[in-house]
Amino acid sequence: MPSLKNEWLTHSSQRSPTYRLLQQPCSVCAGLATCWICLHAASEQASVSGTEAKLGTELKERGVKSFSFKAVPANYYKEDLEFRRACLEAASIQHLCKSLIYENPKLPVDQESSGTQHLRYYLVIVQYAAKLHGEKVKRFLHKNNGKLGTQYFRPRQAAFETSEKLSGYPSGSVTPVGLKTPLPIILSHEIAKLQPDFFWMGGGEELLKLGLHVSEFVDAYNPFIVDCTY
Repeated sequence: MPSLKNEWLTHSSQRSPTYRLLQQPCSVCAGLATCWICLHAASEQASVSGTEAKLGTELKERGVKSFSFKAVPANYYKEDLEFRRACLEAASIQHLCKSLIYENPKLPVDQESSGTQHLRYYLVIVQYAAKLHGEKVKRFLHKNNGKLGTQYFRPRQAAFETSEKLSGYPSGSVTPVGLKTPLPIILSHEIAKLQPDFFWMGGGEELLKLGLHVSEFVDAYNPFIVDCTY
């Protein structure tokens, strides 16, 4: 019988290769899992996390055809943007993005209870290489909801506890896909202009990243595209 070999395998969601040593019987050849077809099928089933399955299902249901999950090393956030870009094989550091939950705490309680609760919380997607411009976000919110005075718009990043409660994801892993609470999405106009347009953001786990095309994301989630950074 052929000796058992270790294989580098990549599953269909395009996550970075996972090193697997498979020893279960092969369902095709009835022997040990030593052939490529059986190794690949078993690895695909074993290496897809629950988070990937959940997000992947939603993306497919929304018509997104091309997306990728990649696991990153434990020191990912301790390194600079160029290191992170290399981990993801992104086109540039401008293609590395993050999702933040922002709240508008000045919204009057009576307005919130009258069906405009969506004014209080937004999910904002910006590039790591840029900074969110609070005044620009304020102007957008006021323009989009002009019945209220400017004094009612003072957006700020939500507390970690609030972010996790609304998104269902811990800090550092927030993604607009599979949100626990549906929220309006603001996408930086700089991300919308990226070429090539395949960008990366949080994947629902601290060390998991999700990549997809801006064009497909916009079609699937219909975000507000806003000049909101500097």
